[in-house]
Amino acid sequence: MDHKDYYIPQHLDIPTRYAFFTMDELLVIVLPMAFGIFINQFVGSLILGGILLMLLRKIKQGTSISQIYDRAYWLLPAKVFNFKDTPGSELRDLAG
Repeated sequence: MDHKDYYIPQHLDIPTRYAFFTMDELLVIVLPMAFGIFINQFVGSLILGGILLMLLRKIKQGTSISQIYDRAYWLLPAKVFNFKDTPGSELRDLAG
């Protein structure tokens, strides 16, 4: 076994990157591009994907996408997520 055959990450929480983008950033670029190809507006969708990418990176700013989901749960109305097993975010006091 040669040590060059295995990749050992420096940190465990580094997200996997695909062509310089994390998975959520890649989806923000690829989905508008696919829709733009479908409606024959590739350049406009490429610009929209770039704007959405900059907006996503501004929102994330060093945090993970799960922290953004957590913030959205507490800040948005309960009907946005509509979880069955968790109480709504408007319930701030716990019984007990």
